[in-house]
Amino acid sequence: MSRTMSASEYAVEQFFRALSDRDISIAPPVLSEEVNLTIPYALAGGTDPERVFKRKDAVLGYLGMVLENFTRSVITDRQTFLTDDGRTVFVEGRGDLIRKSNGEPYRNLYVFRFTISDGHITDIREYGNPVIYAKALGLQIG
Repeated sequence: MSRTMSASEYAVEQFFRALSDRDISIAPPVLSEEVNLTIPYALAGGTDPERVFKRKDAVLGYLGMVLENFTRSVITDRQTFLTDDGRTVFVEGRGDLIRKSNGEPYRNLYVFRFTISDGHITDIREYGNPVIYAKALGLQIG
């Protein structure tokens, strides 16, 4: 049984398509001007977020940074969960990225939470395993 994709699911799909197709121009139409992107898990181990990108230009800058540092940026094995009111979309998936600096794969596990209003993404929370991230970049944890 097939069903039509909701406006919220479409917005999220376009967000991921911008990364996988390596075309940042796909993202702006589905992002609100006030969108924020938060990476909650901090390498320092505290409860303050690792990074917060406030507003559309900063979020697009983050996406551009991902495309600049990785020659491949795909989230595979995605499972999408839509709340009953359609305003929140959760996506679980596996990162399939290739680091530009050394050609090494970067594999992380992710859960994203998107908040949507009128077909536009207003908030993104990107939960990735900070231990995998730190090991891949040779960073210290804690």
